[in-house]
Amino acid sequence: MVSAPPVIRNAVAADIPALREIFRRASLSNDGDRDTLLKNPDALEFSAASANEERTRVAVIEGRAVGFATVVGEGGTLELDDLFVEPERMRTGI
Repeated sequence: MVSAPPVIRNAVAADIPALREIFRRASLSNDGDRDTLLKNPDALEFSAASANEERTRVAVIEGRAVGFATVVGEGGTLELDDLFVEPERMRTGI
């Protein structure tokens, strides 16, 4: 899959539906977790709070969100909270 390099930017409200879909598809792509997640559908819900609080960065290629990362923390210490990539884009450098 050859495409333009991703643009990384803060997530905005308009990204939230795409981020929810990426979260769900990426989560379900892990064979070891799929059955448990399907039995607990609430675990497949991405909260918009992190995007609204400007803690989520999104990778966009050709106008389409292909992955995102969220951080938590205070002051100078941040911790990676979420890291999800569209399954077809996994292992491509996103």
